[in-house]
Amino acid sequence: MKTADAGLITFLAANRQFCQADLYDFAFTDGTHLYLTSADVNIVSGGHTYLATGPFMQRSKLKQVRGVQVDTLTLICYATTGNLLDSTGFQTALLQGALDGAIVTMSRLIFGSWGPGYGFLDPSGAGFMVDGWLGEANPLGCFSPVVLFKGRIADIPAVDYGQVQINVKSFLELLDQQVPWQLYQAPCAYSLYDANCGVARATFAQGGYVEAAAGNTALSFLTNLTQPDGWFTLGKIQMVTGACAGQIRSIKSYLGGVLTVMVPFIGGAPAPGDAFTAWPGCDRQMSTCLIKFSNLAAFGGQPFIPAPSTAV
Repeated sequence: MKTADAGLITFLAANRQFCQADLYDFAFTDGTHLYLTSADVNIVSGGHTYLATGPFMQRSKLKQVRGVQVDTLTLICYATTGNLLDSTGFQTALLQGALDGAIVTMSRLIFGSWGPGYGFLDPSGAGFMVDGWLGEANPLGCFSPVVLFKGRIADIPAVDYGQVQINVKSFLELLDQQVPWQLYQAPCAYSLYDANCGVARATFAQGGYVEAAAGNTALSFLTNLTQPDGWFTLGKIQMVTGACAGQIRSIKSYLGGVLTVMVPFIGGAPAPGDAFTAWPGCDRQMSTCLIKFSNLAAFGGQPFIPAPSTAV
């Protein structure tokens, strides 16, 4: 159920013309936030500054229905070279997974006009601010933004030059899961390094560096790693130094010291000497859990279930 200030309800009942702006709050998994607005000027609300300098957002229409239907908000984001996320270009940061698991809150700000006498109050009660200008208190009431949509980023299906499509699904999506969630199956049902698995990621982190080789590319390159073939297959690698520093990729294969990743690194092949951290992967087999990770007690599969057979 959506709620609004009594003053805002009174204002809307008495006025047919008013100003409005959308406020977007991107809450990242590391605890940081990105605040954006559709207004032409920066807006301060709730002690946070919502930027009008981009990335610029264009959203789909919102549909409100009763029941447990999962709603989806589609955002088209237009970013320039000056729009950065943690000192990284916005689109590059998206490809590196910066928005994975982020929560998006979209609110609507409604007020009488951009001039003095109208606006919204900061929680401090000092007044409202539009692009750094402190206005007068609203004589018709303190209009707090109305939350219209809140959900988690589901996927980013399209990344084009200067334009990114972001799909956000409401939290009702969490109800769309199998119950019970775990099937009886031979492979382990857990994800490596999660709470059910219990294997400590830091224990298996392996530092290394890229070695010079004629066949090095953004997808495959020679390293100084000496672990047995397949050790890092299905694992992860994060570049620490060089032009690709900070980028994380899933490892497709590891053979003879050569790492092949699923998606090429942005910026070309890592250069010889570039440092990285790699983590081994798991094929979810009981033998791997026992021999590779010494974690058989937490194995989440049922490998001794009889295989399906046909009786004649």
